[in-house]
Amino acid sequence: MKDVNSKPTGMNSLGLKFSVVVFIAISVAGLVFAYAVLWLQEQALSDQQLAAVQRTAKNYAKHLDTQLDEKEKAAILASQVISRYLSEQSRVTGSIPRPGSDNIIRQQDSFSAAVIPAANLSASSSALFSHSQILWQQLSPVMLQEFSSFYFVSTQQFIRVAPADLLQQFSPQHDLTVDLYFQEATPENNPAKLPRWTPVYYHPVWQEWVISIIVPVYVKEQFIGVSVVDLDLTEITGNISNIGYWNRHTQTLLFDAAGKAIKTPVIVTNKLVAANAIYPGEEIKEPALRAYISHTL
Repeated sequence: MKDVNSKPTGMNSLGLKFSVVVFIAISVAGLVFAYAVLWLQEQALSDQQLAAVQRTAKNYAKHLDTQLDEKEKAAILASQVISRYLSEQSRVTGSIPRPGSDNIIRQQDSFSAAVIPAANLSASSSALFSHSQILWQQLSPVMLQEFSSFYFVSTQQFIRVAPADLLQQFSPQHDLTVDLYFQEATPENNPAKLPRWTPVYYHPVWQEWVISIIVPVYVKEQFIGVSVVDLDLTEITGNISNIGYWNRHTQTLLFDAAGKAIKTPVIVTNKLVAANAIYPGEEIKEPALRAYISHTL
């Protein structure tokens, strides 16, 4: 009688093992292939996203450069108009207001405001009072479309500014000629008489973080003061968050020459920020991003 429980022969056992090995090998190869395809797809997508981010950054940088160049040209043109107009006008037109109880002479209309210490009033500063008022009525509507403020400061501490309400914060004890925007224009610090961009700083009168374009003003080769236009820091950083909005993994940063991020600071009282303080920037915490910025610089 035949034994139905007989074990498989050695040949059958070997064939079964071989089939299992082949099956496992094919399965592993399929998994490896699938993983490789997915990895290549992810790598291609990552490369596409990186290229898109780089294009966006380059386009924004180019746009920002063009925009700032146009603003600088406008600031230079305004200073040239001021210099030419003041050199052609010598007589005082109109009356000069009486000093207030604080010995400050003030003048204001719907276009601009002006102040000067009464002790500094002279024939030349009286002419500045009258002529600059007329000039600001013509220039300020155009300049305020590009800048947050537009003003002229003389060596006699006369200031004419638009918009007019900015001088409500002016302190009679404040010396305008020691401020950063004025010092950058003096013959000692700027003998070439060139327009300059200031770093981001805390404006001593407006009490806001700004960046200024300063242009020295000369009349008959004599330095008489500085023409200044300001850009609020918020105007520069305002559109940063909109760049790359289509990707929730994208972060856009504007950084300075030292590699520190430029962001709109948290609003604080003026007691916490010194007048003319340079904006310190924010340290980049991520090592990889910090290394990339260093490489870029």
